[in-house]
Amino acid sequence: MSDRDLLYVKDLCIGIPGEQFNTCLVDNVSFSLNPGEVLGITGQSGSGKTLTAMALAGILPRSLAVLGGHVRFMGKPILPEKGAQKNLVPGRDVLMLSQSPARALDPWVKIGIHLIDAVKAAIKKGSRIREKNPENTAIYALETVGLGAWTLDRYPFELSGGQCRRCLMALAMAVRPRILIADEPATGQDDDNRALVERCILNLTRNAGTAVIVISHDLRGLQKLASELIVIFNGSQIEAGPVRDMIDNPCHVHTRDLVYAMKFLEGA
Repeated sequence: MSDRDLLYVKDLCIGIPGEQFNTCLVDNVSFSLNPGEVLGITGQSGSGKTLTAMALAGILPRSLAVLGGHVRFMGKPILPEKGAQKNLVPGRDVLMLSQSPARALDPWVKIGIHLIDAVKAAIKKGSRIREKNPENTAIYALETVGLGAWTLDRYPFELSGGQCRRCLMALAMAVRPRILIADEPATGQDDDNRALVERCILNLTRNAGTAVIVISHDLRGLQKLASELIVIFNGSQIEAGPVRDMIDNPCHVHTRDLVYAMKFLEGA
């Protein structure tokens, strides 16, 4: 791990700041990420995976804050260090895909407006988008996730949950961020569309050099995508390493339980 990596995180602590003492909710998270790499984050529900992602994306709820640790982007410090930047530039530097499309998409705004406005904003902020026509970019991105131009005129409530999730993936394909954080990106998809989403993620890493953090309970999916894996349990990072090594030889009892559950489902 080097603080010259694209994203360097060391001993990240997230919690509730207080006048006399702080309450830590997530602690001891450390990893590094470089262009084109995929990092998997797994653990039980409520363990702190999504809070970690929200902290890195700069979208923590107001009641929470980064309480300690070091976070650097391209060698420059991000909060909470002295002299740090406020956050990464959304769309250009980092994009987080929420596990809840209902939270990410305004139900009264057409999909086309969501995507085209995001592309315009990313271009204005200096994103690496090649096609400078926002509508063409949006249509191409929708086609890559198995949808199409017809989706532009649909409202989110006119689409299924799985289609809305793929619209979010299309947004990532359109704006080509330096870092993509995908929270349960394949949930609600059938096998074909799950594979399509996985191919989209890998295409971003190969063609755009995007570094990706995938948060998921699904170890089967993570082992297809990620080279490195970290496990969070009860708010603390308990294990980290190459994904294949961790599946073959898990050290912590919680990681062993996750691997057992994966193998049980594979044999069901």
